[in-house]
Amino acid sequence: MSVTPANIIRLGVDVGSTTVKAVALNAQGQKVFADYRRHKADVRRELTQLLEDVLTDLGDVTVQTAVTGSGGLQVANSMRVPFVQEVIAETEAVRKHSPHTDVIIELGGEDAKLTYLHPTP
Repeated sequence: MSVTPANIIRLGVDVGSTTVKAVALNAQGQKVFADYRRHKADVRRELTQLLEDVLTDLGDVTVQTAVTGSGGLQVANSMRVPFVQEVIAETEAVRKHSPHTDVIIELGGEDAKLTYLHPTP
């Protein structure tokens, strides 16, 4: 099978301070895999299991992957895939899918972030 944009799966992986997450989208933007797991400080084991489960669910597909999250830079470098800073990733997603949103409030495992997208009165 030749690889074309129509059959590439986009896989996003988030490695946070308390959890690992993965979401895979097909070429039409439909979710074909999603999971959220607490890693209980064993990031490597839980991330490995999560990626094995992605492979089991999706089979032999071509993926385009990016990694985000507080623990994502080292993982992205190890996997030789792009790292996307999480505030940038969530800002781009919200601007694309909910352009009238004024503020993003993110509550993470060890921090919280407020991102103002438009001037507020």
